[in-house]
Amino acid sequence: MEKRAFAKDVCIVDSISKSIAETIKKRAASTALATYTFFWCSYHWQGIFVTFFVKEELIYKKFNLLKNEYVNNYFFGLHGWNDWGFYLGFILPAIFTYIFIWWIPKIILLSAYKQEQRYKVDKRIIRNEEERRLQINEEHLATQETKTVEAKIEASEIKNKASEIDPTILWEQDYIKLNNNKKNYLKDILECIYKHRGYIEVGSEYVGGYPMFELNPNSLKFADSLNLIEIVDKGNRIALTDKGKYFAKKYEGVI
Repeated sequence: MEKRAFAKDVCIVDSISKSIAETIKKRAASTALATYTFFWCSYHWQGIFVTFFVKEELIYKKFNLLKNEYVNNYFFGLHGWNDWGFYLGFILPAIFTYIFIWWIPKIILLSAYKQEQRYKVDKRIIRNEEERRLQINEEHLATQETKTVEAKIEASEIKNKASEIDPTILWEQDYIKLNNNKKNYLKDILECIYKHRGYIEVGSEYVGGYPMFELNPNSLKFADSLNLIEIVDKGNRIALTDKGKYFAKKYEGVI
């Protein structure tokens, strides 16, 4: 049973293969015939035009020949079987058919298709190269960002260790960063501490109810944010921290 089934499958495949081969042959033959007919008609276009569109009376009047005689003598039959033009009317269409079907696709169409595919491949290669360059650049930027973050972390760790050993190292850096405006804030803080015993607001001794001294809120914010002071006595007074005392020591202005 298995052998019969196998033989049956082989026969089916063989039948399909033959059918495909016959179809290809028929299409190739029909294409060649159609192409040959086109070139033959192109070569004999005058004879075809006369045959279908010129009246026989005009031909007879001018050449004293019937239409079939005129067409045979001048376009198709020419001057007999020994005339090379008769054979040329069949050979040239055959040559053009051969060139059109076999040479043009091979030399022109296939070459053009090959060149087109090369362009597509080159475009893909360029695109891949540019994408790779972009990827490398992004990886480089990511690496640089990572290094920057690591450097900041390392610097922060170094500062923390330095502050544990000698906090004045960091205090000195903070003091150097002070601009003129912030030094004015520091002046207000020192004036509050050393002239008014740290009181943020000192009672009024003038007409109108204005306080004799009131610490600038911006100065208070500045000192508090840098940990230069402690706010004590239920928010009424400020006191210098060790860092604040270091800043006071460094301050060279007049209070």
